[in-house]
Amino acid sequence: MRRPTAFTLDEVRYEPEELYPADDPPPAAAAVPVPALRRRRGHWLGLLLAALGGLASLALGLAIDRLVRDLFARNDALGWLAVALVALAGLALLVLAAREIAALLRLRRINAIHARAVAAAAADDREAALSVLDEIEHLYHRRPETARGRAVLDGHRREIIDGRDLIALAENELLLP
Repeated sequence: MRRPTAFTLDEVRYEPEELYPADDPPPAAAAVPVPALRRRRGHWLGLLLAALGGLASLALGLAIDRLVRDLFARNDALGWLAVALVALAGLALLVLAAREIAALLRLRRINAIHARAVAAAAADDREAALSVLDEIEHLYHRRPETARGRAVLDGHRREIIDGRDLIALAENELLLP
């Protein structure tokens, strides 16, 4: 935990133009050349790694199968214990995979919201900004640490008419903390 500190309002720097530059195009001298994308040549390496991963998975599966059969040959109780442990490991693997897929889908959703926020701020579109605010609030509605920021946003939603300012307020109140 950080200790509280005192500061004057003159020390606080917030310049929304740094986050969302003006609509003026940059001068040609300041333009940075975009490097050409090179074609990836790792197709054979990827194929090799996929094949080796598949073989390792098959070997592991056969080793587990042999272990379970050997345990059943020795004692039925040991065999059933091994089956239960394999089932538990399979369930854990499925849960981990499901959580990773859910995280990837959440990341895709956040990227889409970010793209709409940048577009709304660039166009200074209030309706698009309000739509983005609704999505951000829905995304963070279960997080108690964002309750104060959501309350501030709700209070200022009708007062602020610029889309750029609404997006900036959402960043300051919800995303930065």
